Amino acid sequence: MGRIASHVPYLRRFARALSGSRHLGDAFVSETLKALIEGRASLEGSPDARAALFRAFFSTWRSLDIHDTIASAGDPGFGVDRRLQALGPLNRLVFLLSFMEGFNESEIAWITDRRRDDIRALIEAAERAIDHQLETRVLIIEDEWLIAADVKRVVEDMGHIVVGVASRRETAVAQAKILRPGLILSDIQLDDDMAGINAVEEILEAFSVPVVFVTGHSDRLLTGSGLEPTYVVGKPFDDATLRAVISQALFFEAATSAPVNVGEA
Repeated sequence: MGRIASHVPYLRRFARALSGSRHLGDAFVSETLKALIEGRASLEGSPDARAALFRAFFSTWRSLDIHDTIASAGDPGFGVDRRLQALGPLNRLVFLLSFMEGFNESEIAWITDRRRDDIRALIEAAERAIDHQLETRVLIIEDEWLIAADVKRVVEDMGHIVVGVASRRETAVAQAKILRPGLILSDIQLDDDMAGINAVEEILEAFSVPVVFVTGHSDRLLTGSGLEPTYVVGKPFDDATLRAVISQALFFEAATSAPVNVGEA
């Protein structure tokens, strides 16, 4: 297990984004590690420990009773049926493996036990889905203006509207309460302290909104303990990674707010 220890935080990042939930993502990772310890999953077949860990995760994820996993995770988010609907598309799993975790098509094919041609088609399907996402209003919390400008460019290229850029906690909270954005992109640190996280916590007390943390200190947010976020993008980021995580956050937000049909749990 020692050869995969350094990769576990990044599996946790991936699992949280895939499931749209810190609680559920961490539960999937725990089940994967348990399967490895008990011999129900293996790290054999690749000299790349990271790829082998993600293959073990995928194998375990496919074999789990997801209803039971959701219940055991104590997920405070939306209901079981809604979560299952959102977890469905394999194209999003493949898209995140590619653009968030940086695996190439051959590696993804091995991780998911699929043909390379299938992987390319799944990635293209996910990209088309992103292009058809409804636009939302975005608040950026970042005290480095060059980075804020880069984030703004990516957000606007995706068709969203940046309604504010705040570099201080007080400004961020005030803008959020007035503007009511549909998404927040925030750094952890403002002025060398944890004011970014504190601002987000205060905003979430006022209303619910998906948050993506864009930070150079992602290791602090991937330990599996305490109040940690669901969506994390490391600095320096590339456009594709940020696009992928923004898309996933809005995907689950849409699933959460979708009307429930008669007869649906």
